[in-house]
Amino acid sequence: MRMLANVSIFYFLFSTYFSGIDMLYFQTAAATVLMHDLVLECLEKAEKVDKITQAFEDSEKAHEEEKKAFDLERQQLLEGLAKEKFEKEKLEEKIKELEKTISKHLDRMKEAARKAVEEFKAIEVKELEDKASDIVSSTIIYNIFCEHPDFDFSILGEDVVELVHSWREDEITKTGDGGASTSAQ
Repeated sequence: MRMLANVSIFYFLFSTYFSGIDMLYFQTAAATVLMHDLVLECLEKAEKVDKITQAFEDSEKAHEEEKKAFDLERQQLLEGLAKEKFEKEKLEEKIKELEKTISKHLDRMKEAARKAVEEFKAIEVKELEDKASDIVSSTIIYNIFCEHPDFDFSILGEDVVELVHSWREDEITKTGDGGASTSAQ
């Protein structure tokens, strides 16, 4: 606007001193100057529009990329879901087949379970009886060892002799006096 005021004053002052052609030049120059501000303003606005357009295009590209990534992830999730549904259907079919088999062979399965329980009981009871027998035998032999240290354990077998020998060694190490017995006589 300041430029417009300067041109107007210039035009007014010099219009009386110059000829018609000169005035035409001045008018053209004045119009050019006046238009210059508008052109500059339009150029600045055009630059802003270009920047806004570029930002919008960049935003659209980013949006498209995000949409593609989202669609890809969605597709992968849908494929995974379909696969899980298929697996579920297969498992349900297997369950139905097993239920059919069980219902057809229910008596056989009951018999197999009963036999398995009986075998387990027989094995466990036998092992427990053997352990109890070993504990009772060891207790009796230890009592004889304590009450009658001179007893001849060789008649009970080599394993018993080794067991009694280990007890005697333990007695010697516990007392530390090389042979004194702690048993009551």
